[in-house]
Amino acid sequence: MRALHHVVTLGTVTAAATRMGLSQPAVSRLLASLESKLSQPLFERQGRGLVPTRSALDFCTASARVFDAIEGMQQNLAVSNQVETLRVAAPPTFARGFLQQAVALFLEANINATIQVDVRSSPSIIGMVSEGAVDVGITDTALTHEAVRDQPFRKAAMACFLRRDHPLTANREINVAEAGDLELIGLTHRHATRAYIDNLLRSSGHGWRMIVETSTAASAVSFVRETGAVSFLSPFPVAGDLPPEVTFRPLHGGLTHISRFIYPARIGLRPLTRRFMRAVTAVSEHHDGWSEALGPFSGGKREGDI
Repeated sequence: MRALHHVVTLGTVTAAATRMGLSQPAVSRLLASLESKLSQPLFERQGRGLVPTRSALDFCTASARVFDAIEGMQQNLAVSNQVETLRVAAPPTFARGFLQQAVALFLEANINATIQVDVRSSPSIIGMVSEGAVDVGITDTALTHEAVRDQPFRKAAMACFLRRDHPLTANREINVAEAGDLELIGLTHRHATRAYIDNLLRSSGHGWRMIVETSTAASAVSFVRETGAVSFLSPFPVAGDLPPEVTFRPLHGGLTHISRFIYPARIGLRPLTRRFMRAVTAVSEHHDGWSEALGPFSGGKREGDI
């Protein structure tokens, strides 16, 4: 069909052969094959030129619709192969190795994707998601925003982080009521767990002293290493990237932290976003020693949810 089209529009077999990148005999054979299939002549010779018959012109008009369809399919394929950008927001604790592993796994399977990562505090992440500034966020903060939906994927009980040379490492579990007077590294009051920790210390009957307040779990772990104080934190995912000097023990009666994906309620999830979430979940499975998978995903608040 293309051979016929080029001969009709260009006027000679030689010009058609040049346009198609074929030899002149090859184009002549294509035309002869088409004439045989249609059982009617397509050209009449006039001198050294070829004049298309009515059948050839009609066939060219019909075949133009086929070429248009093929071009449309090629354009659609080109669009589908364009790079997609995924916008992600996560707190600093998740962006110290854990998120990087998940992104690497995701990009390995999605070669036409790029990712923009914003590292923000959890309250900021919830605001960005509600405004549609990012496609998906990761947080372990409970939600109260109507414009945001969530899908929990991991839970972990609060733990006590301490240096390996600390006397309390001899205990399999840390009971605040039995631990005595100790120095503490605490998260700032904007964290949902801070009020719980304060009440726990007041009810212990001991003289715990808060020597450092900091805004992230990763920073708290660094202060534990440098000061020898202890800190009560969620082990997921910070326990996966601890300094060699720091370890942790379960905290008796500690709260359960729920790690969750959050996304705009009015938009929902793109297939690209779902594939990213699966990559994050897959990486989180390496943390089975101190956290538990939540599957299938479900929303809603749970007892002890932070």
